[in-house]
Amino acid sequence: MAGVGMEVVRKVMKTPENIRNVAVIGGTDSGILPLMDGLNRTASPSVSTEDGSRCKKYDVNPMTANLTCLYHKYTPADIPGVETLSAKKEFVINIMDTPGSVDFSAEVDTTLRMTDGAVILVDCISGVTLDTKLVLKQAIRERVKPLLFVNNIDRAITEYKLSQEDLYQTIHSVVEAAKGVVATYSDESGPMGSVQFSPLKGNVLFGSASQGWGVTLGEIAAKQAEKLKVTPSVLLGKLWGDNFYNPSQKKWKNEPSQDFTRAFNIFVLDPVFKLFGASGNAQGSALPDLIESLGATLTLDNNETNDRQKAQEMISQWLPISNSLLTMIVLHLPSPLTAQGYRTEVLLKRQTDAVGTSAIRTCDPKGPLIMFVSKWFQIGQTDIMYAVGRVFSGSIVSGSEIKEPQRNTKVTETSMVIGDNICPVPEVSCGNICAIRGVEQRIAKIGVVTSHSSPVVFNDIRPSVSPVIQLDLDPKNPADAPNLLTELKVLMKLYPILECSIAASGLHILTGTSEHLLMRCKTYLEKQIVLKPTKLHVAYRETITKEPDMLCTAVSPSNKKNETSIKTKPLPNGLCECIEEGFITADQDPIARADYLAKNFGFDANEAERFWSFGPGDNGLNLLYYSSKQVRDQGHVRDSLISGFRWATREGILCEEAMRGVRIEIRYAKWQLSEDSDAVEAIRRAIQGSVIAASPRLMEALSRVEVVCSQDATLAVREILTNRQGRLLEERRVGRTPMSIVSCYIPGEKCLGVTSELGSSAKSVQVAFDHWEIMNGDPLDPESPAAMVAMETRARKGLPSDIPGSHSSSA
Repeated sequence: MAGVGMEVVRKVMKTPENIRNVAVIGGTDSGILPLMDGLNRTASPSVSTEDGSRCKKYDVNPMTANLTCLYHKYTPADIPGVETLSAKKEFVINIMDTPGSVDFSAEVDTTLRMTDGAVILVDCISGVTLDTKLVLKQAIRERVKPLLFVNNIDRAITEYKLSQEDLYQTIHSVVEAAKGVVATYSDESGPMGSVQFSPLKGNVLFGSASQGWGVTLGEIAAKQAEKLKVTPSVLLGKLWGDNFYNPSQKKWKNEPSQDFTRAFNIFVLDPVFKLFGASGNAQGSALPDLIESLGATLTLDNNETNDRQKAQEMISQWLPISNSLLTMIVLHLPSPLTAQGYRTEVLLKRQTDAVGTSAIRTCDPKGPLIMFVSKWFQIGQTDIMYAVGRVFSGSIVSGSEIKEPQRNTKVTETSMVIGDNICPVPEVSCGNICAIRGVEQRIAKIGVVTSHSSPVVFNDIRPSVSPVIQLDLDPKNPADAPNLLTELKVLMKLYPILECSIAASGLHILTGTSEHLLMRCKTYLEKQIVLKPTKLHVAYRETITKEPDMLCTAVSPSNKKNETSIKTKPLPNGLCECIEEGFITADQDPIARADYLAKNFGFDANEAERFWSFGPGDNGLNLLYYSSKQVRDQGHVRDSLISGFRWATREGILCEEAMRGVRIEIRYAKWQLSEDSDAVEAIRRAIQGSVIAASPRLMEALSRVEVVCSQDATLAVREILTNRQGRLLEERRVGRTPMSIVSCYIPGEKCLGVTSELGSSAKSVQVAFDHWEIMNGDPLDPESPAAMVAMETRARKGLPSDIPGSHSSSA
């Protein structure tokens, strides 16, 4: 309901029960942009002249997540299968749309942290593809409740000429595939309860975002039940699955039979097919009769002569998507008051005290301000940046000063986002998502704005796709190096998934999730700085394959009296994946972590107190233990030993790539008074020596590539993938459409450029990192392929060509 003023919306925003925070996510060609355009036209609050004078315009970027505030007035209706509300209510729906591409999966990750529900768009022609699976998995991981929208049904009718039965079978296959993904990652006994899709429950929408229509089966049942003289709930049970109806005999069967047609086809698809059929009539003569048969009161533009547009206008009036979708959101997705009760467990780390935890869990408007920021956007070409975040507790007030232990932070502006308008408001209360200014210097990427006296620590956002694609950046003029660093900081705010490291040569290495993302970053930087020619690379990992027979000892470089002895061994298969999925964390209770490792990986259950650190970061995939009381008593250098361990695992001995899957155990340590750097350097050297003795290997990234193409193009697609060392996983048809999906794994840098090479052979291509695999060959043998990769990487980073410990360096 467009036209409602901001003052009405701000009043509703103060009632958490009447707020919904929703992400709109989906895959390539799923139709996110036309959906958001339609919702903004029909459900955005109006901005008065007075309000508009204070608002700022910003360019909505389709390659990033964008926030908008919608208003919906719910009117009670008899919709079967759904627990409806008994009275009229006003709702504010904060919607964040995301790029419909796996290339920008990190935008989905950061958006889901701020929302409680998600609308998953699936193109019925392409089906459930790799990007859809990834966003669904991430939503369930963040305890975000999903809804399903099967989109582009109009294209299946007009472009692909599917019959009603073929279209039903295609839609059915999409719903079943989506249900399969949910069943894989969800737990019906968990705190969210059942999140499974079911058209009969009303959490699945069918329609066309581009044409502005959509409907649930409950709405169809409510519209058609009176004609059949049955209750809506009875008809609803017949609208999905094998239920067949004969209109003339008014009889039902549960199996195909002559003169009996599937109920879904009769009551859902047949009116839509007739609308499109009428639009093809030369005079459009069938349209008035069809309007009457639908029992609808519709208004057509008499000046409109295009019958297809008349049909589109009519169906969007008969089944308006904004009403159907927003009602589905209101009825099926939780309010912040409900969602924060079960999400707090996955949002917060154990360090957060009881007061902060309780304030978030109860969405306490009188509690301390706790706002989580995970998104930034820039106003045009200016330096003005807004932080977008969710207020989990308390209220954030424009102009307020937040006292913190290190310094005070002043919030200079608090704003709502309505379409492409950023509108300042005095205050935003808990449960809402808003934009603020004033914290640019305090938060580098993702962070917390809080007035709470104790630290409020959120869990890190685990990426759905790990960043493994790298871009080397080197300014042509060395004097531009500081400017490059400044612009990189801006980019890492806008795209928090980006990582930047500096090689020994001074080369800046930017790491992201996709070619597309890094090329956008490069284009942005080239507008500011002249860069040397460069190309993309894929990251590697370093690991070991056996436990060496010996201890490796290193002495301190300063006095040669202090020493550290260590032993390395590979971590058991599957342990790294458990760390990545969050089953084992640094924040975990030590006893619980030790029990989990003992039960699942055969570790000693008594090792809980002997664990020191993950590396290279808090969620790193290498573990540091100490083995004796003698080592524990060297506590005065513990922090230095951990720092050295993290340095060694961040920059491996082979080519300074991160290590993966290595357990490092300090067996002996003797330290007298010395510089902390001595301990750091000593353990680093000991780890490097032990790795060389443990049969080190390089690991290469395997990316999963999914190609949606016509059945006629599958042969050409398979040939291109095979030439890139692709390992075919599956080839399947999408429902009863003429489209197929070809999936494979492609190793290392062979995946770079595959989208361009496939070109017109593919309707869409998704490329995403999947897992690591040990490369063939010993990197210490200079003749092996692994050694060549290591030496090329070392040369690119400005390191000596010989690998320490290799046969060539030994010679």
